[in-house]
Amino acid sequence: MAAEPWNRVNIPFPSATSSVHIRLTSTTAEVFKTLQRENSQVLKLLRSNILWTEIRVLYELLYVLNNSMRGNKTFKGLQQVEQCVNRLKNMKLDAALEDLANLCPTKIQMTLCTKSGECNVPSQPTLEWTCLKVLGASKLLSCTLTRCKRAFILTRQQMKLEEFVLLCLVITSMLSRLWVIFRGILVGLAKLYPNVLELLRDVSQAQPMPYLTGISLPATIAEILSPSDKLLLKTHCAFDSHVKDQKIKQQSKKNVPVKERTQGKTRKITEDLGVLVKRDIGLDADIKPLFNK
Repeated sequence: MAAEPWNRVNIPFPSATSSVHIRLTSTTAEVFKTLQRENSQVLKLLRSNILWTEIRVLYELLYVLNNSMRGNKTFKGLQQVEQCVNRLKNMKLDAALEDLANLCPTKIQMTLCTKSGECNVPSQPTLEWTCLKVLGASKLLSCTLTRCKRAFILTRQQMKLEEFVLLCLVITSMLSRLWVIFRGILVGLAKLYPNVLELLRDVSQAQPMPYLTGISLPATIAEILSPSDKLLLKTHCAFDSHVKDQKIKQQSKKNVPVKERTQGKTRKITEDLGVLVKRDIGLDADIKPLFNK
């Protein structure tokens, strides 16, 4: 049985034009806005300093433990995580998403395209190739999450034996952070993929140039993941409600008049600080004038 095209090691780039000229509709404009927003969020995670710091910590641990713990199960689990990280780096997903962002019109270009009714968009071969990249990265990320979880369990088992406690503590904290970041990238790709697929349908109707023949792309990323990995794509309702509450509080603060917002804040005093303490007042006072005398 032939492997899926997104699971191949090398996905050849289509030797065709990278952009085409089509008529711009309101639906396509909304797809562009959503696609650019989701794409920028994934790129931020892929290029974050926190992610690459944790990857460097992983490499340093493997280098230091190469001789002393070569036959250890925890060390082998870290090696499997390293293999997935190296394959993810070799995919050059960030470069593919950056090319997609450069081919899409910017805000200024979108304003001009809305007036003219036409714009340049990524071609069908480019979008199909990007879909394969996103699907392959999602499958690899799900495997990376599994490896991180397995290495975490092995490290906890060694910690229960009271062996290398401090080292195991460092490894578990590193694996936890890597798991959280990789899960965030996977969720971001799951949100990005439907927008790329919707843009692909519009472009294929306007300028058909099929790159994939005899292959149908899945409607969502969840279709290629295992049942346990599908649960990773769901966001927690408690977290969503917390974010909504924070937004409501910020909006309510903005709606309060300036005079009411300044009430109860720090007030300048010139009275001696010892007198204030005895009188049990001035706890919210600004004591800078006392030191400027």
